[in-house]
Amino acid sequence: VLGQDNAGRSSEYEALLTAMIEDWRVKFADENLPFFIMQLPNFMQAHPQPVESGWAGMEGSTASDLEPNTSLVVAIDLGEWNDIHPLNKKELARRVVLQVKKKVYGHKDIVHSGPLCTSVSVEGGKIILSFKERMI
Repeated sequence: VLGQDNAGRSSEYEALLTAMIEDWRVKFADENLPFFIMQLPNFMQAHPQPVESGWAGMEGSTASDLEPNTSLVVAIDLGEWNDIHPLNKKELARRVVLQVKKKVYGHKDIVHSGPLCTSVSVEGGKIILSFKERMI
């Protein structure tokens, strides 16, 4: 299983996840088989200064932007610093259900994800972020 065990080699995660998705789609004979990728929760002690982190490296390595019919279920805000398993499992489940309702069952009136950051710029000492609604 891919996940937190890959934090020590996070640079490989994206390729491994993409290969797994493609392999399972072949094995299940469904090239559109949906995948819902659970983001790793916030975990471990916070550092006041930036540090190298395989855990953080995993955040940018999701196939959800690369492979069709995949979605990232955000969980970074639900973690516990001292326990890899978030206590609030109902919220994790709720987020997965929203994604499935939208992507698998086609519910149009569901907000299934937060906004997607599309650009970052620095202007006069300010950081400007632009967002759009995640439509897929």
